[in-house]
Amino acid sequence: MTSVDTRTEWGENVERHDSAVDDRQNAMEKDILMYGAANQSYVFTQVVKDDIKLQPRWQERTEIAQQHLIPSRPPWPTRPASTRPRYYSFEQAPTLTRTPWETERTKRHPQAQLLRQGKGSQLSAQVFESLPHEVYGCIVDHLEAGFSTATTLDVSGRQQALRTICQVSKPWAKAAIEALYRDLWLPSATLGQAGGRRMSTSSKRRSWTGKRLSLSLGKPKTPLELLLRTIEEAPSLAYLIRRIHVPSTLATELDNEAPLPIERRLANRLVYEVIDKCTELELITGFNPAATREKTEWCKLFFSRERLGAHVWMLDLKQPLNFSPSQFADMHGKWQWLETLVLCKTDEHDTKLGPGMISAVTNRLPSLKHLVVSGFGKEDFHNGTLLSLSALTSLRLEKLPGVNDQGIFQLSHSRNAFSLESLSLIDLELASLPTIQTLLSNLTRLRRLRLVQDASPSLLLGTTPWNKRNALWSQTLHHLHWDTLIPGDAINVLASSIQSSHFPSLRTLKVPSDPSGTIQALCRPIARHALTAADLRFLAAHEQQDRYVRSLRLARLQAQMRVRESRARPSFSLVVSDEEEGSEQRHVIGDYLGDVRSGIEYSLEPDVDGEEEALSSVESVCGMKSSKIEGGGERVVPLSVLF
Repeated sequence: MTSVDTRTEWGENVERHDSAVDDRQNAMEKDILMYGAANQSYVFTQVVKDDIKLQPRWQERTEIAQQHLIPSRPPWPTRPASTRPRYYSFEQAPTLTRTPWETERTKRHPQAQLLRQGKGSQLSAQVFESLPHEVYGCIVDHLEAGFSTATTLDVSGRQQALRTICQVSKPWAKAAIEALYRDLWLPSATLGQAGGRRMSTSSKRRSWTGKRLSLSLGKPKTPLELLLRTIEEAPSLAYLIRRIHVPSTLATELDNEAPLPIERRLANRLVYEVIDKCTELELITGFNPAATREKTEWCKLFFSRERLGAHVWMLDLKQPLNFSPSQFADMHGKWQWLETLVLCKTDEHDTKLGPGMISAVTNRLPSLKHLVVSGFGKEDFHNGTLLSLSALTSLRLEKLPGVNDQGIFQLSHSRNAFSLESLSLIDLELASLPTIQTLLSNLTRLRRLRLVQDASPSLLLGTTPWNKRNALWSQTLHHLHWDTLIPGDAINVLASSIQSSHFPSLRTLKVPSDPSGTIQALCRPIARHALTAADLRFLAAHEQQDRYVRSLRLARLQAQMRVRESRARPSFSLVVSDEEEGSEQRHVIGDYLGDVRSGIEYSLEPDVDGEEEALSSVESVCGMKSSKIEGGGERVVPLSVLF
């Protein structure tokens, strides 16, 4: 009984479904007849045939539509080419006229017009607030680069720009404060006359005591005192300080020859307290107090800055320190991060630092990479001391009578032969050219070599400069500074080696002592500059002298005169003739000095812009006083110019 009812119910559902399908089909046919084929629907069926010929789907759909008597879509009406939209032509270009309400809206919101013209910022404030802090730091670094050149810095302009950025927003202020205190230029420790009067009038402080008003006239604080108070109250700012620069004005106040002893003592005390607050200090420039008995407290302060990356010792051995030499060497063990060390003896007396002291100092510096040793006697620095040095990247040896050819020859076989990239040999008076030959061939990573001395190294006995046994070789050398006051045969050996392509990586060659232009003829031609009457008088005065003079200006003038002499020599002639008129014109093209195919630049520029010496001295770079240039800038010379 249950099964019969189920079938009956199922049959009734089937009949209702079939009737609904018929109604939809009838309605669809009415729509097709009334509106065309816009609302047509296709019935997809699967046709199985015996042959293997296949038809595309669109053909199958067409056949199915024909079977169901569904008419196809009528084709779109065609237009002539002249009436197509892109071929319309106008006698006058159409223009848009603003409605009154648009004009009124522009007056109310002028910023909208700037945005449409591309003159306003299209970024919202939220975009700048979501920028990473590193982006702000990169922008501030780029701003700082606009106030500095290779050796100069506009200190006042840089500080004013950073102070202005601090007032923009908190993200900008954070980046500017970090840059301002990371490289801190110390202000003056005294008040000028105008500044003193201005500050004295503004330093009047009013305080209420009950109902009485009292005026207190306090002593105005100097800019350096205000800086010290700031870093005392905000230790986080002192933590940001990495490098301290002493400008020329403050260096004059710190000098022992300052006019007022009271101001000198005050300036030294303030600078001492500022350095004492900077626990993360890495470098101090512009102020290098001599290591004497009077400066013992300064020495202890420097030793307490354990993160120093570079330091200069100007040693005056006439006044020994309060602590013993062994204690002085042991204190260097605190400088685990020191990479650059300059040891310079300032006095000319025959005083001694102590045997083995320099070796003991350098061996306690595990991160040492760059070393300068200048002015020490035979007992303090000799060939054995040179061999005891740890592996270095840059080494400068200057005015060391205890170092000779044997020591340099042994250096080419020491541990430094595989690590040295820059070597400067200043006033060592090396006598043998094979010593330099062995040095160049064994230092496999050497990129810069400086040889400055009076005498010229001698060749092997019985050989000529063009002998292959005297040739110089180096596959890695990029920069060569060869300055022997007396040229000798070594200059011809160098020219022969360059001409034979023994220096494939050489790019810059500085030879101030090249009186005959032998080296200049092998390099790229130099530019021709105008000579003044003062230059000609200077050149004539030195040509009358019979002795050799080391002068960069004289070397430049001689190079320019050789260029003019070469232009006076004819290279080839150009003849222009006209057979009909029988005229002829002859033009003589002058010669030039140099090789245009050479990749070597003949340089006569100083190491430091503005100096008159080709080689920078330790005293000029590491001297106590800074120099001020025109426009309020400061002369900034990094220690890297010594190498």
